[in-house]
Amino acid sequence: VTGRPSDAQPSDGKPGPSSAAGRGGLEPASPEPAEVAAVGRSVQDGLLDAHRSGRLSSILEGTLGRSKASSTAGMAERRFSQDLDSAKLEAASRMAKALQSGELAEILRSMQEADGARSSGHPSVGSRRMSEQEAELLRRSASRLASAAGTGQLRKAIALARQEREASTAACAAACARLQSAGASGEFGAVLQAARQGRGPADLSARSQGEGRTAELGSTLQLVRERLEAQGSQSNGGEAARAALMALSSRGRRLGELRAAIEATQRLIAERAERCKQAESLMAAARADLSHLDLDIEWHRRALEQAAERRQDLEAACRRARGQ
Repeated sequence: VTGRPSDAQPSDGKPGPSSAAGRGGLEPASPEPAEVAAVGRSVQDGLLDAHRSGRLSSILEGTLGRSKASSTAGMAERRFSQDLDSAKLEAASRMAKALQSGELAEILRSMQEADGARSSGHPSVGSRRMSEQEAELLRRSASRLASAAGTGQLRKAIALARQEREASTAACAAACARLQSAGASGEFGAVLQAARQGRGPADLSARSQGEGRTAELGSTLQLVRERLEAQGSQSNGGEAARAALMALSSRGRRLGELRAAIEATQRLIAERAERCKQAESLMAAARADLSHLDLDIEWHRRALEQAAERRQDLEAACRRARGQ
């Protein structure tokens, strides 16, 4: 946003920095990091004002009401979009005014001086200041947002986002309507009931029984699929038959995934059984080594006992020889 700074003076009668810049024909100084922080505070104040005025609560209530009915969802969506657009435009306009206003520079400088005074007494506060690169990025983003608000690009972006959100909401509503029609026709319930009857109780210990139930379920699903295809061809492809066929195809894919998971589990069990056999063989070898060690210990113990007996005999013989 470009514009000549105002020559108006503040309410206290002192000439502001914008008047001096306007008389000298100079552009206003670029915002400092503290200016960007003050702009962020102004945006935060705008959000707090919206919260105090009750607009945020109305937005949340409208968002929660979308799940009750399609009409209520549309009204809540429009209300949310309008409030969000107005909040964005208000924040952008306040940011543009803050960038154009020269009076804000004096306030920001005073805040920066106060911050410097605090940081001089507390070095940890001064170490928290943003770097020059971060300040430059914030300054560029603020100027871009202000220019977009001035040229109307922000309104176009908001309108495009609103159209995309409405299109996604309409697609979700159409999918829900198709599911409701399939459930009301009764075909989907019949398919699920046939699948439950063919599945039977789960028995993880009996592999043959599980394979038989899987084959029976697959044949049942195939029969139901053929019947639905015949009904769909006779009724020129009704929506209910198509939905049921889609459910059958998804169930078939799930069965394939379950079979693959069962095979992977069986392979893992076989590998673990082989590892258990190897561990058992290692344990048997360790037991044999321990038994050999026990025999060696017993042999050495007996050898030590015999050596002690021989020592006693030798000591007795020495004493007898000395006495003679």
